[in-house]
Amino acid sequence: MTEAPYSTARRDFTRVDINLAFDLEDLRRQLHELKVKSEQKGWDEMKALLLKASSQARAELLFSHRLLASYGSSLPQIRFMLRSNPPELWQEAIATRRQELIDRMAGTMAGKHWIRCMRQPDGWKYVATYLFGEQRLVTTDDVDIFFLMLDETGILNDLMKGRGEDYGIRFTPTSFQDISIMREYISNSVRNPWGLMKKLKDSMEGKEKPKSIMMPIRAAMDAGVLRRPTYEDVVKAFNIGDKVAKSSYNDYTNPVNHPYDEPAFDQLITEFSSFL
Repeated sequence: MTEAPYSTARRDFTRVDINLAFDLEDLRRQLHELKVKSEQKGWDEMKALLLKASSQARAELLFSHRLLASYGSSLPQIRFMLRSNPPELWQEAIATRRQELIDRMAGTMAGKHWIRCMRQPDGWKYVATYLFGEQRLVTTDDVDIFFLMLDETGILNDLMKGRGEDYGIRFTPTSFQDISIMREYISNSVRNPWGLMKKLKDSMEGKEKPKSIMMPIRAAMDAGVLRRPTYEDVVKAFNIGDKVAKSSYNDYTNPVNHPYDEPAFDQLITEFSSFL
């Protein structure tokens, strides 16, 4: 499974709704039901199904068995990662690792196919054909790596969804869970994108006036760590639609305008510059 170096071109794939591609709870349940149903078949019926190499049903059956069999295989390294970090840094470690895996998957043939197909209902069935159909283009090693990364990403996503107890992990995420919405605007030179997003949110916290709320966004832009995002994406990421109108947002983030002339703004630019 050849992995390309990370590039901005891959952001087409990483800007997918993470829950569409990596919240696997319902899919695991669906595939478990498929597996149970298949196990109720007699041997003669099952043998006939398995011998039809081009059968879509065969590919789906193989996929369901493989995904369920690999479930939990990544828990040892996840637990080690958590033991290696203070609890107050767990959310950052989990979110950062999850994004690293999504980026890696988006640089592989199988992972890219998964991210693309899971935008559609029952997208996993197309991936099953891709991985296990008679004319598949991926190697056995590719398949192994794909399921290992999918398992780890899915469990990390479960942790970020507050399902830590399912894995015996006491972790409660805060409301700000990921950076997927804003990731395409963050400079490639930023060393800690999750930390940058947390800094943005913390700097906007408690502010009520549009000018104050927008100051961190504009400071991050002027510091070179953030490209100008759309108003719609900022509203989704920071939930400020009831406080900042689009016209105000455009005024404060327009590079032609210079609305801030105060020490606090200069200090923010210095702080955001430290992420480079």
